[in-house]
Amino acid sequence: MAQNIGILITEEKQKKLAPAQPVELWEPAEGEVRIRVEAAAQNPVDWKQVDFNFAIPSFPFINGVDVAGVVDKVGEGVTKFKAGDRVASMTTFATHPKHGIYQTYCVMREDSTIPIPPSYTFDEAATVPLAYWTAALGLYDSPGFQLPLPLDSSDKVIPTVQGEPFLVWGGSSSVGALAVQLAVIQGFKVVSTCSPRNFEYVKSLGAVEVLDYHDANVVDKIKALAPGLRYVYDAISEHGSCEASLACLDHPTPELMTVLTFTGSVPESVKTHRVFAGGIFVPAQDEVRVRLTHLWDVLMREGKIKPNPIRNMPDGLASIDDGFDLMRQGKVSGQKLVYHPWETKI
Repeated sequence: MAQNIGILITEEKQKKLAPAQPVELWEPAEGEVRIRVEAAAQNPVDWKQVDFNFAIPSFPFINGVDVAGVVDKVGEGVTKFKAGDRVASMTTFATHPKHGIYQTYCVMREDSTIPIPPSYTFDEAATVPLAYWTAALGLYDSPGFQLPLPLDSSDKVIPTVQGEPFLVWGGSSSVGALAVQLAVIQGFKVVSTCSPRNFEYVKSLGAVEVLDYHDANVVDKIKALAPGLRYVYDAISEHGSCEASLACLDHPTPELMTVLTFTGSVPESVKTHRVFAGGIFVPAQDEVRVRLTHLWDVLMREGKIKPNPIRNMPDGLASIDDGFDLMRQGKVSGQKLVYHPWETKI
């Protein structure tokens, strides 16, 4: 019989997470699938949950949301998948330890899961889910703002915009990289910012111009490149990025999407939208979840989504503390940390 091991959060602001420990082999409920985790990708929210003790409903808990693997068992009513299928998912956020990715077997919802096309490895597919959802919600389902999906009636991907400027602040971040790609797919002329070492990477995603956000004149340069700028997706949303993003807007009805809450001053003419991907699992978002899961599936099948560059962490889950520390220290840029739980030795 299969055995499960995982990284347990057992107390507030836990200092050390490894080693992995034996945990329950979870049973999938109705509408859920259990998978053997082949690749677990780290996000900034993962270490922040531990350090700031938020969104942990009870102890012990297993966190993390970006996963790719092989279906091991399906729950009642599941028709989309069967045992042996390769799948990727953003798992349910902050509800139950069975959904956490830092274990050898986790449970995912069928309606937020897609099959992995043969052209993607498990590692590549695991880098996409949360970044895709955060970017897609910002473009297609922010309250009061919704672009049309770039799909026609036969699911062919078509642009719906013709060269209008769109700024992505922080295009080398995992969310920023997906925002760049989705905006390009939509038909926008994308301008982005990042560190110079990531310029070529962000250009490879489709951005026509990439600027250094440390440049003292970056706002003036953006305004010259993107006159009449209406839309900005701020994938950083801290350290002055929101203020700079606001300064770039130049339209009668400007819109700013952020991934963190901005508490600074916003001109009355600017509509701001805080994007939170974890909210897709509430019942009121059922239609949105189904629609954007379908878009994700189509874009992956057509090879329209380029995954983040990957940095594999050694020794499976044994390196979780090293990975979290790298993000705490700001040493992860333009890449995604990926773990292979099945490589873990206990």
